[in-house]
Amino acid sequence: MDYYNNLINELLANNIEPAVTLYHWDLPQALQLQGGWLNASVADWFEEYARLCYTEFGDRVKLWITLNEPKETSLQGHGSGTMAPGIVGPGTNAYIAAHNQIRAHARAYRAYQADFASSQGGKVVI
Repeated sequence: MDYYNNLINELLANNIEPAVTLYHWDLPQALQLQGGWLNASVADWFEEYARLCYTEFGDRVKLWITLNEPKETSLQGHGSGTMAPGIVGPGTNAYIAAHNQIRAHARAYRAYQADFASSQGGKVVI
């Protein structure tokens, strides 16, 4: 948290508006071991994580990007297996991962709209 607080503060001190991407190919290993994007609970985990970030950084961050390249993480990470986490499952796992990423985005978006948007004035995009 200190690292990101310092980074955000330094960006702002240099007139750079931070745009935070919550997920960029970096799902914690502990969550991957529980199925990662193939586990329906990942949407709950992602909402909890997003809420933490909104709470800790939302006073200074006004642009939130939930997921970087969900198509690629689904198709390449869970379909062809050519990218992390390297799971092969075209036609099955790729669609499950995509579905759960959409659900995770929706949960993070709705949480912001319900509990943070009016006080922080930011926006959440994918």
